[in-house]
Amino acid sequence: MKSHTLPFENRWTNGEHAWRWHCELERLGVANVRAMFCEHETHHGE
Repeated sequence: MKSHTLPFENRWTNGEHAWRWHCELERLGVANVRAMFCEHETHHGE
């Protein structure tokens, strides 16, 4: 079985945790994630 490497794996998020984030982001879709990010940055610019 081939191991998958996710583009956002790092020392804080890796393995099963990273895979759960990947699945959730895929479920939400690119347009929704972008909208959520814009909404967050509008209210929490820091």
